[in-house]
Amino acid sequence: MDNRTELIVRLWNDSRRYFRACAERERLLGMQDVEDLASDVMVAVIPRLDGLHAPDRYVRRMARNRVIRELRRRRAEQGVLFPMDPSADAVTDASDAFDDQAERVVRTARRLLREEDTITRMMVAARCASPSRSFSEISQVTGVSSSALRMRMSRFTRRVRSAVENPAPRVVVHRTKTRKYAHVR
Repeated sequence: MDNRTELIVRLWNDSRRYFRACAERERLLGMQDVEDLASDVMVAVIPRLDGLHAPDRYVRRMARNRVIRELRRRRAEQGVLFPMDPSADAVTDASDAFDDQAERVVRTARRLLREEDTITRMMVAARCASPSRSFSEISQVTGVSSSALRMRMSRFTRRVRSAVENPAPRVVVHRTKTRKYAHVR
């Protein structure tokens, strides 16, 4: 066996091993998919093999991207994406059960949530849903790592807590016929 054939066999085995590991932790992928995905990657890699400086890293990156695309496609087909609209209010509206302090927290969280990006809104919506989603489930849908999502959630709750404990001063303007007066509340 020549060097090129050995390299192709090694890359084939590495990509199958990677896809098998993905199939074990991802219920949307089966063992038949492992062979199909590995074949797709190798069909794309073999024509470019001579021009690659680090074929192992290239195949690994292609395999990872192929898994992400395949999982997104299957989730979209099965409707596994979050049923909540990320632009909707993720914080519940059960104001009858809240006291004044809790209602202030909810209003503050809603206000701050409107200023956040789509991924953070999706994450908060999924975490506040009645069957709360785990960070790993949210990670699979959004494509952001679960540790990054935990950090986003931590920062968001810290901002809400800070805004509730230390509200920004409001400037109240009083007008008379000739002058404007402003004072801070």
